[in-house]
Amino acid sequence: MSTFYVTLDKFVKRHHLEVIYVPAEMTEIKITSKEVNRPGLMFAGYEKHFDPERLEFLGLGEMDYLKELDKETLEKRLHTFFGLKPPAVIVTRGIEIPDIFSKLAAQYGVPLLKSNETTSEIMSTIISYLGVE
Repeated sequence: MSTFYVTLDKFVKRHHLEVIYVPAEMTEIKITSKEVNRPGLMFAGYEKHFDPERLEFLGLGEMDYLKELDKETLEKRLHTFFGLKPPAVIVTRGIEIPDIFSKLAAQYGVPLLKSNETTSEIMSTIISYLGVE
């Protein structure tokens, strides 16, 4: 039985994603889960059921919420999030990515990508591509 995976280079090319940061050659980075996630609960401080194998999508809601946090809380939550090393973080809607995201993506070796599509549009396309039922 073969294990599912797709390399990041094929994934990025297929979905027309902008690369903000990658820790290694994209041909060597594998996405191994067909599941995806929006980490709103993680950012609110609830980490119990977070699955670090899933692709993470940050849309308007998540990014606006993060803007509301004080600097100390923001840094703590983002360190926790990136420290769990999800396979990739995708910021949607062409939203400007704060410098701290790139810094922490590099610190923890997490690919950081950007899409101009809405979160719903890109998630739907990617879920279909990954074959999630």
